[in-house]
Amino acid sequence: MIRLIEPKREETTEDFFRAWTTDAFGYRVRVGLTKKETEEYERLRHLRISNGRLSGNAMRVRFLQLRDKHEAARRVVVDAEAERRSARSKA
Repeated sequence: MIRLIEPKREETTEDFFRAWTTDAFGYRVRVGLTKKETEEYERLRHLRISNGRLSGNAMRVRFLQLRDKHEAARRVVVDAEAERRSARSKA
């Protein structure tokens, strides 16, 4: 189950794609990922960008797992936000 956390104002204005949030410990993390997972995802993402691809099947699989987990959680946040906007516009 994904627990939705209301984004801070600066995250709302700076994070158009709703990719980032702040965890319970105050760390800036990717939506749906822990601090450790965010660090791993960012490391793999950087390697992928700088090298054009990831070497090794295990690295590619792990990158895709983290990306899919993040994207699924991000979609929940975006959908919930759209629902709130829609409900407000009908009121």
